[in-house]
Amino acid sequence: MLVQEMIKDFYGIQSELSRIFSQPPTGTLAAFPAVVVSSRKDDLTLEAKLPGVDPEKINISVKNKELRISGEIPKIGFTEKGDPAENSETNKVQTHRLERWSGKFERVLTLPKSVTGDNVEASYENGILKLILPIREEEKARQISVKVK
Repeated sequence: MLVQEMIKDFYGIQSELSRIFSQPPTGTLAAFPAVVVSSRKDDLTLEAKLPGVDPEKINISVKNKELRISGEIPKIGFTEKGDPAENSETNKVQTHRLERWSGKFERVLTLPKSVTGDNVEASYENGILKLILPIREEEKARQISVKVK
C-alpha cells in the first residue's frame, strides 16, 4: 500500500511540474532578443531576432558602449472563439500548447567599442532588426608612421 501511495504522489508531482514548465515565463525576458554583434573598420553591426514584433514599437537607445533595445512581443493564439456576445462555455477554445512567449522585453548590451548615436542605421526585415552603429573617432585604430632619423 505504501508503494502505491508513493507512485501516486510521484505522478502528482510530475503532473504539476509538467504544468508549471509548459507555461510561458512572465515578466521581462532576460536574454531576449538573441543577437549577433560584429565589427568592421568604421562601424559595429548588430542583428537581433525579433519575429512578430511591430518595428514601430521597438525602442533603441545608444550611449557610448551601452545599447538598449526594448519592446513588446504580442500575444498570439486565441482564448475565445467568435464574437464576444456569442461567447459561452461551449464556445471557449482551450489552448493545448503555448511555446511562444509574450510580454515586454528589454536587452542592455555592452558593446566592444564606443559608438556614436549619430547616423545609426536601423532596419527591420523578416523578423530581424539590423543596426549599423558608427564607431567613435577616438576608438578607431590609427596608422602611425615611424620616422627614420
